[in-house]
Amino acid sequence: MTAFDRAIAFTLGWEKEHSPDPVDPGGDTWYGITRRYHPTMEPWPPTRAQAVAQYEREYWRAPGFSGLPDAVAVACFDTAVNCGTRRTISMLQQALRVFDDSLLGPKTLAEASVADQAWLVKEIIARRLRYYASLDATEDRYELGWARRSVDLLVLCIGLVPRTSRVTS
Repeated sequence: MTAFDRAIAFTLGWEKEHSPDPVDPGGDTWYGITRRYHPTMEPWPPTRAQAVAQYEREYWRAPGFSGLPDAVAVACFDTAVNCGTRRTISMLQQALRVFDDSLLGPKTLAEASVADQAWLVKEIIARRLRYYASLDATEDRYELGWARRSVDLLVLCIGLVPRTSRVTS
């Protein structure tokens, strides 16, 4: 199973086929793809296969997450789906203490490849949770679900870290 296969399986495990939540700022949502942020996507609603293709284009290939170690790539993918791609790359760059330009370039990829993967996954998810906590009160109804999803993502990603690359203390 590829890192993208793991990432999309995780994300779709959390996203419903259809979510007509009238309070959701994304509006009509299918497989986690929102109409508000994909107004020109046709046909609407997307099929599951079309949603997977959109996720692969927008949240995997476009930002370049496939160039990251698997555990970090999966963490970044789902974080980008929920928090935005530029914000996710910024979280990654801040964790690595490299220049934060919200673009996944060669320096960030190189630093991520030599960083302790378990630590980096934890750092990204901690920053994700901090971001959720910073949102205004209108998002409170989603916070517990976001936190649970983040914990499940942490468990998945730590399981993807090769045992030989884990730093023990």
